[in-house]
Amino acid sequence: MTSSLAIVVSITVVISAVWFAHTTQSCYQFHRIHQWEQCVHQQLDRS
Repeated sequence: MTSSLAIVVSITVVISAVWFAHTTQSCYQFHRIHQWEQCVHQQLDRS
């Protein structure tokens, strides 16, 4: 039971990470954390 829960949690984390990376891919050009943070917020507001 515990290993099944760990697998489900792991899959959920991977899917979330892939979705976040895809949604914010246009923000990866920024080198300053503040600019990147603003861009990420704008991208997440759109989706």
